Amino acid sequence: MTNPLSNESASHLMDRAVASADQALDGISNQVHGLQAQASRLGQQGLNAVREQSQHLRDSAHQASDHTLHYVRAEPVKSLLIAAATGAALVALIGLMSRSRSDLPGGELIGPYLDEVAVKLGQLATAAAASRRPATIM
Repeated sequence: MTNPLSNESASHLMDRAVASADQALDGISNQVHGLQAQASRLGQQGLNAVREQSQHLRDSAHQASDHTLHYVRAEPVKSLLIAAATGAALVALIGLMSRSRSDLPGGELIGPYLDEVAVKLGQLATAAAASRRPATIM
């Protein structure tokens, strides 16, 4: 024979368990919605930061272009000589330091040297970018 009191107690316990589970699910749902909102805000902040930096870089490039154009107009011969000398130096350096010359005496040193130069140039570029400051070219 079943005790009606124990059936009623079991039913009451079951109702309380269901209510507790519903509360827990509501709490989890609220937390998930909060996290979604926070992730959305952070994503928007990141996007805004990228847009600002992109605009800053475009402005800086445009300003550098304007300064260069002004200098070339003011000093056309000097600008041409600087460009020619820079190009000639780069061509000579590339020609002398080509890995294709590795079969010549001392050529086995070229490859490791070029690798080291690339690493150092990367380090210098990183350091230069980190220490850059606004400047005006007169």
